[in-house]
This record gives sequence, structure tokens and C-alpha cells, in this order.
Amino acid sequence: MLTQEQKQKIINFYKDNIQNYWIWNPWSTWWATDYTQKIRFQALCNIWDLNEKSILDVWCWYWALCSFISDYFPNVQYTWVDIVPEFIALATSQNPSAKFVQWDFTDMDFPQKFDYVLASGVLSHNLSGNNEICFGMIQKMFDLCAVGVWFNFLDKKNHPLTDDLLPYSFQEIYEYCKSITDKIFISNDYLDYDFTIYLYK
Repeated sequence: MLTQEQKQKIINFYKDNIQNYWIWNPWSTWWATDYTQKIRFQALCNIWDLNEKSILDVWCWYWALCSFISDYFPNVQYTWVDIVPEFIALATSQNPSAKFVQWDFTDMDFPQKFDYVLASGVLSHNLSGNNEICFGMIQKMFDLCAVGVWFNFLDKKNHPLTDDLLPYSFQEIYEYCKSITDKIFISNDYLDYDFTIYLYK
């Protein structure tokens, strides 16, 4: 569970970036460019057929992943949870077929499971007690999925540590994920400073 201080740090991070870069710009989420963001999303759509599946999107900020997936899989059942109120309000107006909920994922009880649970970029925040938060979210995402989980990280091999962003080694994440399931796939060949993990039930 996030502390109030941790929540506020995340909210302030995105509010500041929205003011500096405009909400539609990938820099508002520090994902650099529209091109690199789409490469990350494509890594997901190349692996799974999400059509007519239920999706939980965890803290994926300005609903870019929702829009991207909906273009590929028009019959997807999409639920999106976030803690930034500005994102929720705008996302609801832009994607009327999806369900958007303002809540802290780490402190939220879900009444049902989803076929897939997704998280793009949300595990790279540099917070106190980051490993506990990160690994707790991975476990919760896996518990909530019926089929699989997809999430990505900044790779510490090529991305620096900053006040806001914390990169990991894929070996560290892999070792933790092995404690959850032995059905793991890692993709680290699409960007130099990024890697993606897929976990299967």
C-alpha cells in the first residue's frame, strides 16, 4: 500500500509534466516519444490476442495504452485505474466504452478477476521502499489475472537512476517473478533501455 507521501509524489510528478509538456505528449509520462511508446505497446499486441478479453490497465496515465489496444482489438473489455484525477476525467470523455476508476491500485479490492492485467511504466517510480511496492504490485496483478500479466521496466544497464525514476536489472525482476510462476517470458530486444515481462497462469 502506498503512503500518502508516495501517492502525492506520483501525482505531483505527472501534474508537473502535464504543465510542462501538455497531456497528449508522451513526455508528460516521461516515455520520451510517441514512437518509443508505440514500440512498447506493440510488444504487447504482438504476443496476445486481446479481442473480447477483459483487461485491467494499472496506472497507465493518459490512456494511450487503452487507445492503442482498442485500435487493434475493438471488442476488448477495458478497465483502467489511476490515482491522478485529471487523467480520469479526460480519459472518461475520450474513451466512453472503457471503464475508468480513480483509486490507488495497491489499496483497492477488486470484486472480479480479469483475463489480463497490464502496467506500462508504473513500476519505474523512484519511491522509498520501492522494491516492496514493486513486488507487491506484481503479485497483486498476477492474483487478479485469469490468463496473464504484462509489465515493463527501465533497464538499469542503459538507463540512469534519477530522483523520479528507478531502473532495474531484468535478472532481478526475473528472480522475483520465479517465486510467483515458472511461466515467464522476457522481451528485451525492442529498446536499449527497456524490458518487458509476461507472466502466465
